[in-house]
Amino acid sequence: MFKAVLNVVFPTSCLHCEEVLASPRERLCAHCLEQMTLVEPEGRCRRCFAEMDEGRCARCIERGSPFKRVVAAFEYDGPAASLMRALKFGKREELAKDLASWMVVQFLRLDLPLPDLIVPVPQSWVRRLARGYSQSLLIAKEVGALLERPVEELLRKRIGDFPQTGLSKKAREKLSSNAFQWKRGGQISDKSVLLVDDVMTTGATLRACARVLEEGFPSALYALTFCV
Repeated sequence: MFKAVLNVVFPTSCLHCEEVLASPRERLCAHCLEQMTLVEPEGRCRRCFAEMDEGRCARCIERGSPFKRVVAAFEYDGPAASLMRALKFGKREELAKDLASWMVVQFLRLDLPLPDLIVPVPQSWVRRLARGYSQSLLIAKEVGALLERPVEELLRKRIGDFPQTGLSKKAREKLSSNAFQWKRGGQISDKSVLLVDDVMTTGATLRACARVLEEGFPSALYALTFCV
């Protein structure tokens, strides 16, 4: 009854268009929910998920890829981007479960193999302290619960956390190249590892994490993000 009264006095609104919602359990209105269309794999690189005509992109052919496959659920646009920003900047921790659910749907839809272990992309302790949580860790835990797979924080981010918004692809690569390192413990030898993050822009962060994880001799590396 209290929640019902609270919803009348302070009605919840769509996280994208701000239309008043019928229930506080809802995140998006019906119109915005219809715009939540999962990314199709056609027209994307089979290895890194970059946009291209067909097959593998020039980068993966020339330099190779540490991943067997990289997959994202949505384009970083519209309602999907609004959900991501609300989790990342709006203190809406509960949205991690919603985002993870969409990601798992895409994961299963594209028939990726179940991993032995899930590893979140880490944040620096400075960013984590300022935000109050790590959104990639929250998402990874929810993905792990849905896939019934263990989640381990095997990586740490070195001190020095700079926002990458607006940086060129080359600058992102340089900034991410030595940004991550192993935490103590953790065994991934001959294990299949799924790396989880919120947003993939150029893929530089995922590749930097993969280079560190490769030191543990995993049998295969995969990556899953909410937006691309």
